[in-house]
Amino acid sequence: MQPHYNTTFTEMNINLNSRVSSRDFIYYVSSWVNSLPDSLFKPYSLGRHQKISDRLLVIIVIFAFYHNIRSSRKIAELIKYDIRLILLTHGQTISYRTIERFMDSYQQTGLIDNLFDCLNYQLTQAKVINNDVAYIDGTIIRADSYKYGFVWRKSVIKFLGKLKIKVCQLEPLLLQLGIFCNSSVFSDPNLSKMDQLVNTMIIALNKINTTLQEKHTTINRSKLKKTRRKLKKYLRIAKELRSRMAKYLTQLDFLGKRNSYAKTDTDATFMHFKDDPMNNGQVKPGYNLQIATNDGFVIDYDIYQRPADSKTLIPFVEKSKWLQNAQVIVADAGYGSEQNYNYLKKLGIKPLLEYATYRQEQKRNYQKKLQWHYDETTDSSPIIKVLNCLSRFFCTS
Repeated sequence: MQPHYNTTFTEMNINLNSRVSSRDFIYYVSSWVNSLPDSLFKPYSLGRHQKISDRLLVIIVIFAFYHNIRSSRKIAELIKYDIRLILLTHGQTISYRTIERFMDSYQQTGLIDNLFDCLNYQLTQAKVINNDVAYIDGTIIRADSYKYGFVWRKSVIKFLGKLKIKVCQLEPLLLQLGIFCNSSVFSDPNLSKMDQLVNTMIIALNKINTTLQEKHTTINRSKLKKTRRKLKKYLRIAKELRSRMAKYLTQLDFLGKRNSYAKTDTDATFMHFKDDPMNNGQVKPGYNLQIATNDGFVIDYDIYQRPADSKTLIPFVEKSKWLQNAQVIVADAGYGSEQNYNYLKKLGIKPLLEYATYRQEQKRNYQKKLQWHYDETTDSSPIIKVLNCLSRFFCTS
């Protein structure tokens, strides 16, 4: 028979320390955070009178992220019911708003970078990591944004060019109405020129309105009203074109050097993912995360908006002090390029980077084919000379 249990809530004094092992992850995190200097932390206000240190919040956030909990609401629930966090906070409740404000604030102040530098310094002093070899690899992480709302550079440039043509088409229409604008307004229009055009049209419309309000005017009123209707139509078109131009220019500012971005996350770029469930090469918004490791420890990281790994190596090395002091850098074939080889050799770093056709060149079938030999002194090959001769022949003929 199933035993009878009393399901009513009772008050019991339980020793929580005996329920948590001394080898638990939270003890290692708390001991490491408490060993850091006080200059990295500052008191953080929970409310009007209640304050808490950054150390406690850092321990809580690291513990939650270690258990794959990243939501501020779920972290607040974890503080209430997890025995380890109850012991750490001494039963103190922390709202999800406090955790969210703290996570936003330490990302802005660079606290996470300082903690990362301190950890690397301690590992170096303990001779766990060294500057002999650095391994670099990248992975594309999915952005939390709407994947069907995106902006492409080619589309924006195409629509902006068509819009400028429509602006130039307003010049003969305004001349038919007797409205003269500066010709420079219609040559390569921009926002300031569009404002000048709209102001000119508004002034002309106000003059027509004042003329129509005069009772003893000798001008044909029906003809003047017809001109006013057309001018209102053209003014509405000019305002719409001006707003669309501002929209396209803003999109180009968000794009920068990229080819696309997501509307709900303007920092994300559309990239190809390896784990595409449709297996049709569909692009999604994401970021290119670059990580450098040594002896199994992450020594540096950075996030880029470029999907190609070959374009991220040089800025990653320039940003990282650890990589600049490394003797050897090892990476896969995605980083192999002549520009990267020359850059690392200038820094005195030995590059172990495969190029795209390295494995193919090791096969017998490839070696049997006719190969063009490369001359390092002249930085050329015989195919260059052949192409130059052919170009001269066709140009003279």
